[in-house]
Amino acid sequence: MTFSLLKFPLSGILSFLVLNAVSIILYPGYDKCSYIDGDDCKSNTYSFKLNFFSELGSTFTNTDDDYPPINEGGHNNEQNTFSMILFNSSLVIVGLSIVFFYNSFYKLFRTKKSDNSIILLGNVSRLIGIITGVMFVGIGLAPHDVNFPLHLFFANGAFLLLFVLSIFHALILFNSSLFPKSYGIGYIIFSILLVIYVIIIFFGPQIGPGLEFTRGDLIFQVVAQKVIILIFMFSMLYQLYGIRSLINNSTIKFT
Repeated sequence: MTFSLLKFPLSGILSFLVLNAVSIILYPGYDKCSYIDGDDCKSNTYSFKLNFFSELGSTFTNTDDDYPPINEGGHNNEQNTFSMILFNSSLVIVGLSIVFFYNSFYKLFRTKKSDNSIILLGNVSRLIGIITGVMFVGIGLAPHDVNFPLHLFFANGAFLLLFVLSIFHALILFNSSLFPKSYGIGYIIFSILLVIYVIIIFFGPQIGPGLEFTRGDLIFQVVAQKVIILIFMFSMLYQLYGIRSLINNSTIKFT
C-alpha cells in the first residue's frame, strides 16, 4: 500500500511540477492578437494569465484562431513538440497516480472496527477515483488542438468527477477515527473551492475555438484554472502527510 498511497502519488505531484516547469520554459510563445487587445497579446514566452495549461500540451501553438470566424489560416502556428510531450506526460502520470491512490485508499478503512457505511463510502470513492484518474489520462492523450471536443470532455469531466470524489473523500475522513478532523475539514474546504471552479467551467465565460470572449473572460478562466490546480496539489500533499503518519504510527492491521 505504501507505493500506491505514498510513493507513486508523491512522485506524480513532483513530476507534474517539474515537467510543467520545463514545459513552460520550452513553450515557443503565443499570438492572441486576432481576438484580444493589449500589448501582451503576443509573446515568445508562456503567459500565466493568458495561456491555459492545456496550451502547453498542444501539438502546435496559436491554433484557436484557425477556425471561424477568424480563419487565420495557421500562419502564426509554431510547432510545440517538446513542451507537448512533457506536459501531456505529466497529466498521464498524475492520472495514473490518482488511479493507484484510490485503488488502495479504501483499504485504510477496511479494519475489523470499520462499520458498513465507511466500507461503502470507501468502495464508492475507489470507483469514482479510478474513473477520475482515467479522465486525467484522457486529457493528456487528447491535445486540445487535435480534438477539442474530446479534450473538453475529459477536462470538464475530470474536474466534475474530482468534485464528487472530494465529497466522498471528506465523508470518509469525517466518519473515520483514523484521521484528525482537520483532514476532513480541509477536504470540505477543497470541495467548496472545487464546486466554485466547476460552476465557473460550466456557467462562466466559455473559451475555445470559434467562440466570442473578451480579454477579461480569458484571464478569468486561465487564472481560475491555475488556482484550483495549485489547491488540488496542496490538498494531495497534505493528505499524503496524514496517510504517512497513519501508516508509520498505527498499530491497526489493514485488511
